[in-house]
Amino acid sequence: MPMENFDNSASPLESEDRYRQLVELCPDLIAINYDGKIAFINSAGAKLLGAESPDQLIGRSVKDFIHTQNYELSRQRLQQLKQSKSVPSIEETFIRLDGTVFYAEASAMPITYCGKRAILVVAHDITERKQAEKALNETKEYLDNLIDSSLDGIVAVNNDGHIIRANSYFIKLIGYQREEIIGKRIAGFFPLEPGTYHSSAGATVTID
Repeated sequence: MPMENFDNSASPLESEDRYRQLVELCPDLIAINYDGKIAFINSAGAKLLGAESPDQLIGRSVKDFIHTQNYELSRQRLQQLKQSKSVPSIEETFIRLDGTVFYAEASAMPITYCGKRAILVVAHDITERKQAEKALNETKEYLDNLIDSSLDGIVAVNNDGHIIRANSYFIKLIGYQREEIIGKRIAGFFPLEPGTYHSSAGATVTID
């Protein structure tokens, strides 16, 4: 697009107003940390932290919203930012005004605010994703325990006939240690004629 199509005549106040409008349109938290306190936060950020409006948070200590388990990591990142060093995006645990916890992927960078050094923070809410991951892990753990406590020998193999998993009773049946059979061909423990075998679940195993 030709540069002459851009309006370069905007005053500093107009430019600031346009910037604020863009920030307000962002669905993620955008805030400015100045001297350890919130100097600016957009409406989406205020909502994420449980406030009715940004004004409710201005001047509050940033530390009020950081979970205790992240204190040390936040301190280290702050020191790097004060030295104008870049820091990677990380997943952090935060606390809302009502004390409830949420998870966010946070990025930060040093900026100049009102002529002084400050930190720009952008955070994307990932609470739903973390809760889904937790539920998935709990389901997997439950199934793992269920399989391992079965009184039937259960073994899983890949398409090449190598053992990838076995429950405790199967280990007991064949008289080996778990680490001795994982990755080994099942035909070495239960000799089978070469060919292709199909499980009731539809999996295919080929024995050479």
